[in-house]
Amino acid sequence: MTTEHGGTWRSANEWETHWATEHEGHRVFARGQSRWQTILIVTLALAAPMATAVLAEPWFLGVVLRVVVVPWALVMLWVLIAGRARIRITTHEVHIRWRGKHVIPRASIARVVHVRKRTFGMRRTGYIALLGHDGQPLWESPGHIWSQATIEALMRTGEDVISVGRLTRQEARAYFPQLFRFDVGGWIKRVLLGLLVLVVAFVVIILIVSVVVFYS
Repeated sequence: MTTEHGGTWRSANEWETHWATEHEGHRVFARGQSRWQTILIVTLALAAPMATAVLAEPWFLGVVLRVVVVPWALVMLWVLIAGRARIRITTHEVHIRWRGKHVIPRASIARVVHVRKRTFGMRRTGYIALLGHDGQPLWESPGHIWSQATIEALMRTGEDVISVGRLTRQEARAYFPQLFRFDVGGWIKRVLLGLLVLVVAFVVIILIVSVVVFYS
């Protein structure tokens, strides 16, 4: 079977090669671990001391079921969902599934900006952005949530690459005024998440104290 494009006939196999995937990578977590590695490590880290405590004091099983299992399940669910984020780079496009789905033609990427570390902002981590020909960001993301291989693959998608080892606020304003804008929505989400964490921590402490008092 053949396909016609621009007056030139191409076979199906030729089109598969023409749009071949150059790189595909999922989001990573601490120390570059995948979501499954993260779930396994966290589970084992919790299971070992919990099992030891339950074997020594069988009544402690109730504490584990009430206090540990639910928070663990919620965190693991978040890891599973967040770990679905993915970047796939073909010969002509960059497909991104992170905070929505994005398809960016490589021909529209004029420059890739990569910062290894920032000295300002709420997240003082790495950063990567794909800029269009007008200098505006087509897509931007923290750098630490992608593997080094994915970062390097993204850096090959643009016509030009700027790589900065350490970036200060003054340098960002001088050289990249279109980037690192204050994200009100993101700030509100972080505040709400922080409040939720505090509430959950308070409830957990109350449960622990109640169980200890009840069994003492």
